[in-house]
Amino acid sequence: MNILFEVRHPAHVHHFNPLIKSAMSCGDQVLVMATEKEITTELLREYEIPFRLYGENKKGVFNKVVEILKQDVKMLRVLQKFKPDVVVGRPSHPLVFASWLLNIPSLIFAEDDVNTVFFNALVAHPFASVIVAPSSTNLWRFSNRKLSYHGSQKLAYIRPCEESAVRAVREKYGMLKPYIILRISSLSASHDRMALGFNEQIIDGLITRLEPKFEVYISSEKPLGERFKSRLIKVLNKDIHALMTGAQMFISDSQSMTIEAAYLGVPNIRFSSFVGKINAFKELEQTGISYGIHPDQGESELYRKVFTIISDLDRTDFKKRRDEVLETKTDITKMSVNLLSEIRLRENKKRYLIELRGNDQLHQKFRFTINDVDSRMPR
Repeated sequence: MNILFEVRHPAHVHHFNPLIKSAMSCGDQVLVMATEKEITTELLREYEIPFRLYGENKKGVFNKVVEILKQDVKMLRVLQKFKPDVVVGRPSHPLVFASWLLNIPSLIFAEDDVNTVFFNALVAHPFASVIVAPSSTNLWRFSNRKLSYHGSQKLAYIRPCEESAVRAVREKYGMLKPYIILRISSLSASHDRMALGFNEQIIDGLITRLEPKFEVYISSEKPLGERFKSRLIKVLNKDIHALMTGAQMFISDSQSMTIEAAYLGVPNIRFSSFVGKINAFKELEQTGISYGIHPDQGESELYRKVFTIISDLDRTDFKKRRDEVLETKTDITKMSVNLLSEIRLRENKKRYLIELRGNDQLHQKFRFTINDVDSRMPR
């Protein structure tokens, strides 16, 4: 079977890596199309996944539209030449529209509510054969195309880390004292327009208040002032989750990495104007494994919440709550591998995917296993 994967973001690489490796091991012909954003291509090389670069992340609405149109043409040509039996990816117009034009079935994974990625959803969802999404995700009028499961796409690559692996990674980077990680997002994606998160004044305020008790390290997607240079951490991509696990707390304006921290069992706070708008966070916040502060609540509320969590910090209790949440989740990797296996067997692959729409029972066969820990040691 010929399968074309598209990745447009580092999280997509993490998500699809096991699926790509599974397809290759089954003898499928796999083509990975990638666009350059942050460390996407770096991760593909680290995972030893061959890929073809066909676009980049542009800034500005006009430049983004022009780039998408260019990618439309490139994707159409690639599909005509490669002739995939199915395409797999996230909602993107070049992938989904081109495959629809050529009557190629598409297996699309989404987890963002339509109201937070309205334009992307509007130009991609109508053309998808089926959209695999968490049951909590609001797909609006496209819900009739949804194959539901319980959980998050982050669970395709997030696993609790063994203590020995965490200790080894901390020693590797000399982060032996108790520490807190601040994660700063670039907020440059099309759906991040008008979004609010950290500014340098807030970062200064957090460091001043935390430093007497903790080392404070910063992971940032955007340039920061010279005074923060000594705090910036530069680590191998494969080590970041172990370092997050070793942190006393993870404070961020990033949606994706906050969810990762919650599932890793790390106390976390998200400071973002997306607070209250994303269904995926509702369960995490209601069960007490994640906390959100909206910028409208002010810096003082952020500082207050940080110290409330620190003063009541009980990692054992936090991880217990995390485990209780994970016990109810779907192993999306096992489910995805099974989907590809079924597609491989079907003569009419598009009909099979269309028949999956509205199915909210399939995921029950693939329960997440908490004891499946990530014991990878740093190399």
